Amino acid sequence: GKALAGASQEEWSRRWWRWALSFDDDEGPIADADGSQCGAGQSGPVWFLAGSYGTARTVRRCHVPAGKTLFFPLVNTLTLEPEDQDESCTSLKRRAAALAQPQGLVLEVNGKRFRGLEAHRQATRRCFHVFSDDDTLAAGNGFYV
Repeated sequence: GKALAGASQEEWSRRWWRWALSFDDDEGPIADADGSQCGAGQSGPVWFLAGSYGTARTVRRCHVPAGKTLFFPLVNTLTLEPEDQDESCTSLKRRAAALAQPQGLVLEVNGKRFRGLEAHRQATRRCFHVFSDDDTLAAGNGFYV
């Protein structure tokens, strides 16, 4: 994919995970039921929209400041190295790819339906550290726009 605000879309997917996992599981934008938390932890030219836990339909309202570029997952997954053992980056990437197999992708914004979403798969080529305070490796895979 093309660069976005000076970084690759792969890098933005890593930044999205770091942002999403910077909150406790039961608070923050992913656990948010109505959109009131959509501005939490946001800065810079790119504005992240949160996914949700699981596959239930989620409807939120969010005010995004003018001039921001949106970056968000349609479907995404993250595999983390188990705490008690090493797992190769290749294995982490393989597990993430196997988990990110949606039956179908749908995106509609302001009444406009987007097509060709299958071309938006974004897999991390290199494993990365999600948390700044530990060295657990992770691999991400999913469909981002």
